[in-house]
Parts: sequence; structure tokens; C-alpha cells
Amino acid sequence: MLKLILVTIFLKFYASSTFYLCKELSSITVPAGVTVIEKETFYECRNLQEVKLLGEVTEIGEHGFYKCHSLESINIPDTVRSFGKFAFAGCGMLQTINIPKGVTLIPEQAFSGTSITSVEIPEGVTLIGREAFSNCTGLTSVSLPESLTDIEGGAFAYSGLQEIVIPEGITTLSGLFNGCDNLKKVVLPEGLTTIATYGFQYCRALEQINIPSTVSKIGQGAFMHCESLKEVDLRCQIEVLERDTFRYCHNLETAILPEGLATFRSDVFGECAKLTNITLPEATREIPYGMFQGCTSLTEIELPEGLTKIGGRGFFRTGLTKIEIPAAITEIGEAFGESSLKEIIFKQNAPVMGVDTFDNVTATVYYPDGAEGWTEEVMHDYDGNLEWVCHKRESVANGTCGEGVSWNLYNDGILEITGSGAMTAFSSAADVPWGQYAADIREVVLGDGITGIGSFAFAGCTELTKLELPNSVSEIGAQFVQNCRKLKKVIFLGNAPHIDANAFSGNVIDCRYPEGDATWTSEKMVDYGGTVSWAEAKDVLVVIDNGSLGATVSWKLTEDGT
Repeated sequence: MLKLILVTIFLKFYASSTFYLCKELSSITVPAGVTVIEKETFYECRNLQEVKLLGEVTEIGEHGFYKCHSLESINIPDTVRSFGKFAFAGCGMLQTINIPKGVTLIPEQAFSGTSITSVEIPEGVTLIGREAFSNCTGLTSVSLPESLTDIEGGAFAYSGLQEIVIPEGITTLSGLFNGCDNLKKVVLPEGLTTIATYGFQYCRALEQINIPSTVSKIGQGAFMHCESLKEVDLRCQIEVLERDTFRYCHNLETAILPEGLATFRSDVFGECAKLTNITLPEATREIPYGMFQGCTSLTEIELPEGLTKIGGRGFFRTGLTKIEIPAAITEIGEAFGESSLKEIIFKQNAPVMGVDTFDNVTATVYYPDGAEGWTEEVMHDYDGNLEWVCHKRESVANGTCGEGVSWNLYNDGILEITGSGAMTAFSSAADVPWGQYAADIREVVLGDGITGIGSFAFAGCTELTKLELPNSVSEIGAQFVQNCRKLKKVIFLGNAPHIDANAFSGNVIDCRYPEGDATWTSEKMVDYGGTVSWAEAKDVLVVIDNGSLGATVSWKLTEDGT
């Protein structure tokens, strides 16, 4: 039986399959004259434990040491310039590997299924091939060079990586880390544009990840089953979130979405049981099938005014206790079954609804007086237990709040401030005339003639989530949104006003201003006593005038004539 071979003759290369399936070969010394190890030279030499490369080998061919199960180490000389596909794949005992500096690419499955624990990819390597280090379950550390420009799909899939820094030359991540159960942290570079399908699927230990602002595409299931992920900030350039993107991220609590995101595919946040904090972009027009199904901790959400459709199981088995259906909605599928809803408020005409839209839901449903389509045929239980109540909009309280400025609070929680001029500069929250109703105010509508927002004006409006400031506003007082705990967004519809240094004291706010407005300088975009993020909003148009056409209908005229 062939146990040991010492080659001393002067060879230039080993021919293909020279030692193919030599299962008893345990040790070999490759002499100085050999420069090429051809493909399959040591193919499945299962008992080969020791290899000495004495010469100036420049190339190790495809399947060169494929499935040499007993090979524990090999010192690759600095003369090596290339590896073939599957060169060391399946060498299950191989624990260490050195990659010479002259190598420029790591080919497909070159080290797949080995036991290496760390690897340093040298400067000069530009490509790591498909599944090059896949199934290296002991691999915990990888150093990637700045020269790297491409990493192909599955390169580190099902490896033992714990953290990794992706160099700046990479623009696309092609499913590299699927099944990396131990991966806790990934640092992605600015310049990255694509996170491909299933890029981080089953990275169960992933706790944090930065999504660069340059990312414009995130593929289907990219973060599915990332069960330790608690927060994700997606303020980048994506316009679509594909199917299953964050499905089964059981510990995801907060998702910050970009303004330009308009389209969601099915089950995007399905079964995110701890999701509590999410604001849908104004551009959202449809809630697709299963988007929030199983989000049992989601107790509240504000639906954008332009939303037209809610698909089947969109909010199935959620923790929602109250939902307001926007006026633009025309269709609701079997969307709210087995949810915790107690109060449902429709803003306008009756939409088309599925047979069991409110399956197993016991709630009171309010529909607006005078709106169309609310007939007896429409107002049935939809497989739930619903009480239908006609809601008539009535004034709760009203008065003046400045010279030429009046206010009116309605029973639907909307505070309207109209007139021409500045509001009173209140000295404290106790001086605000609607202060006793602050906790019931869920929306503030400011007329276009209002020039000043008084200090403490909306203090304590704990249900307020968004505030639009019209073009006419030129001054904002101190702490005007104090203790507005749910307020996430303030939208300026016109030029930059004078803002008091403590206007946002104690608030964490996203502020948006019209695109291309030169009055919004860096001096204007500061924190004003709080934590404020500023960004242009491409869909913000200056409002020239606005008003109402009845109890439930309002209008706005913007600078583009709409």
C-alpha cells in the first residue's frame, strides 16, 4: 500500500489526477522543480496528512486537494499566484491556511468545508468567488483587503464568523452571510448599493447593522430570521422593500423607514413579534398581504393619508387596539382578523371589504356622517362582533389664541387654528387655552395665514404623531411641542422660519423641508435643544392656500398648481 512518497526526480508539474483517489497516501514532499499542481492531482486522498511544497509552485489547479479529509495544514509558498476552483474544498481537518501576496482572486469553493479558524486575505485580491469559504463552521475571523471589489454569492455562507468589516470597494453583497448563526456585527461601507436576496438570512445572532445611505436595493428575505436584530435604520435610497425582508425577526422593535420608500411586498415584517415602533412613509399607497401579520406588540400605527388599499392579513394577529382608516382607502382585504382592535374609525366613504376583514374582532366602528356607501348591507360583522356608530363632527371647545387668530377643537381630536397673524407667546403649558384637552389632540391643522407658533403651543399633546407647518409660519417659540412623546415628524412646507433655541427641547424629531429651498442653510438645521435629524423631502410642496369644503373634506393648493 502507498503510504509515503518522496519525489526527487525533476518534474515541472504533476499531471491531472496523478494521485487521484490514492486513499492510503499519508505524506508527500513536492520537489523544487514542480511549478504546477494540476487539477485533481490529490483528489480525495482521504488519509493525506502532510504535504511539503519545497519548490516554486505557482499554481494549484482545480480540485487539487479536494476532499483530502485528513490534511491538517499546508504551507503554501509565496510563489503561488493562483488557485483553482475547489482547490481545498472538503479538507475537513485543515485548520490553517496562508494565502500568498501574489494571489489576486480566491475562486469558487476554494476553501469550502474546511476547519480554518481565521484567514487574512492579502492586499491585491480583487475577487472572492462563490462559496469560497462556505460551511467553514470554525471560521470566526476574516480580514478583507481594500483592493477587494467583488465578493460573490455565498462566499461566507454557513461559516462561524462573528463580525466582519466590508471594504469600501464593494458595491454589492450577494447573499454572502446566509446561515452565519454566530455573526453579531457587520460594518458596511458607504458606496454599497445592493444587499442581495437572502444576504443575511438566518444570521440569528446579528444584533446591529448599519445600512449605508447609498443602498438602493435590498433583496427578498435579506434579513429573514435575524432573530437578535432589535433596530434597523433604513434611511437610504430604497424605494421598494421586497418580500420577507425582515420576516421572523422576532426581537425587532424599531424600524426607521426612508421618505422615498413607496412600495412594500408581502410579509415584509411578518412575525416580528416585538415590533412596536414604525412610521410608514407618506408615499405608501398599499399595505400588501401579511405585511404586519403576527406583530403582536404593534399596538398603534398611523396610516398615511394617501393609502388606498390594505391587503389580506396585512394586520392579522397584531396588537392594534385602535385604527383610523384614511379617506383615500377604497379596498380592505381580510386584513384585521384576530387582532386586538377595540375601536375602528373610518374617515370617508365606505370601501370594499373582504368577507372576514374583522374575523374574531370585537370592536366599535365609527363612520362619518354624510359619507357615501354606508348602508345596512355594508355595516355587518365581517365574521367579528362589530357595533356601528355614525360619527358626527362637532366642536368641543373654541376661542382665540392671538390677535386675528382663533382655534377650534373637534370631537375627532383635530385642533384647527385659523386666521391671520401670530399665536400668543404662552408663558407656560398651563396658559394654553386648549391645554386641558391636550391629551386628546391627535392632529393639528394650521391655516396658511398663521405666522407665529407660540411657546408651549402644543405641549402635552401626547397623541400627536406628525405636525405640518404652513408656508406662512415665520417664527416658532420655545418648547412648542414639549412632552409630545409620540411626535416623530415635523414637516416645514415653506421657507426657514426663526426657531427658538429651545423649540425642540427634550424631543427626538425628524424634520423635513422643501427640496431645493435655499433658505434652509446649515445654520438653520441644528438641534434646538433636542435631537433633530434634518432632510429634504422631495414630496414637500409649498402650500399656497388651504381650507375646508365641509365637515370631513379639506383642500390644499400647492405651488405646482395641484
